[in-house]
Amino acid sequence: MRLVSGAPRISSSSRAQLTFAAIGVSTIGVVDGDHLKLVPTIQGWDQVNLRASLQTVFPAVPVLIENDVKSATYAELLNGALKGTSAGLYLNLGTGIATGLTLGNQVVRGSHGAAGEVGYWLLDAQSSAGFATGHAPLEEATGGQGIGQQLTALVGHPYTAKDLWQAPTLSPALQQFKDHLLTTWAVNLSNLCIAWDPAVVAVGGGMQAAYHQIAPALTAKLAQSVPFPPVLKPAFYRQNASLNGIALLALRTLQ
Repeated sequence: MRLVSGAPRISSSSRAQLTFAAIGVSTIGVVDGDHLKLVPTIQGWDQVNLRASLQTVFPAVPVLIENDVKSATYAELLNGALKGTSAGLYLNLGTGIATGLTLGNQVVRGSHGAAGEVGYWLLDAQSSAGFATGHAPLEEATGGQGIGQQLTALVGHPYTAKDLWQAPTLSPALQQFKDHLLTTWAVNLSNLCIAWDPAVVAVGGGMQAAYHQIAPALTAKLAQSVPFPPVLKPAFYRQNASLNGIALLALRTLQ
């Protein structure tokens, strides 16, 4: 969670001296109204009414709550690589895998706030693993945490996604893993672009640091497969994208 207009702990004497224009909260999970869903990594987080909790302390201050990837998407839409696009796509390649879909000056939320949660995509028609069985197949296969687990099992000692991208040379087994990873991302991104028809895809998240290694495979598959291939760009915000996004959103509520 990120508190933009303020800090989590503020004494009563300090609050009396501060004026808060708005409070923005960027958090993991799906934001559905005032509650969160799909947050298994923080026990009890989905039982907290964030807005009510904050309004108890700051009753007269507007409170805005948004998912971290959607917040990052807003940062790119309002002041980054997706600015000025009629339809765009933010691809978050980090510990988790998710996307943000933009239309005009809005990020699409869907019926339950879960639009763009592609980490739950199935890898193939034969797969029995899915949301109902507690799995997020695409994220487990290609997210940073899942990559590290697979690589560690492959080489027999701790090996992270960062190690994969930073290695000057790779063994045949590691190169094969890397090629398969890039192909999986490229195919799934191409299918999403065929459905959404974005003008620009902005690549962000922790693995954006390896953009020069990732981009060629994605660009080639987009050119081969998508009727109107989007422009692939690195995200403008390389750090604190969700923090910048929720701050921009909070400011926008005041206009």
